[in-house]
Amino acid sequence: MKDEFKQWAKDNVILVELDFPRAKAQSDATKKQNQQLQQQFNVMGYPTVHFVRPEKSKDGISLVDLGKTGYMAGGPGPWIANASALIQSK
Repeated sequence: MKDEFKQWAKDNVILVELDFPRAKAQSDATKKQNQQLQQQFNVMGYPTVHFVRPEKSKDGISLVDLGKTGYMAGGPGPWIANASALIQSK
């Protein structure tokens, strides 16, 4: 990870990584959780980065989708600009 991204992430988001390994064992609970989130956010390819905001609801906490992005050419600068626009837009 580039230092510029690390600082931006520290100041702006909480990072959560979902992993779908083929050769590494995962608990059934982790697999189930990852599959539910994959379906919820319609992840079709990797890497996919989703931005969400937690919101209290009658059923507990729901995740409000702010948008998604993936790889962007040009290094961390363009990616951070796009990500910042997503998290500030809603």
